[in-house]
Amino acid sequence: MNKQESFLKYLDNQMTDFEKQELEKLIECNREANQLCEEVKRRKEDTLKHLECLNPELPIEVPSLENIIGIPES
Repeated sequence: MNKQESFLKYLDNQMTDFEKQELEKLIECNREANQLCEEVKRRKEDTLKHLECLNPELPIEVPSLENIIGIPES
């Protein structure tokens, strides 16, 4: 597992307590790891924000094809 995957598991609370402690030590002691973790966190938040538009609060109404191209309804 690479560091990005580890950070995602950490952010999603999918690690054991031991794994969390080890990763937190790494983030605390290693500046590059800390920056990468923050970048992964930001990208995850951005992705979730963009995915929200796929679940609109109100239903989307699609007009009938007849109304769009001018075919009279029968």
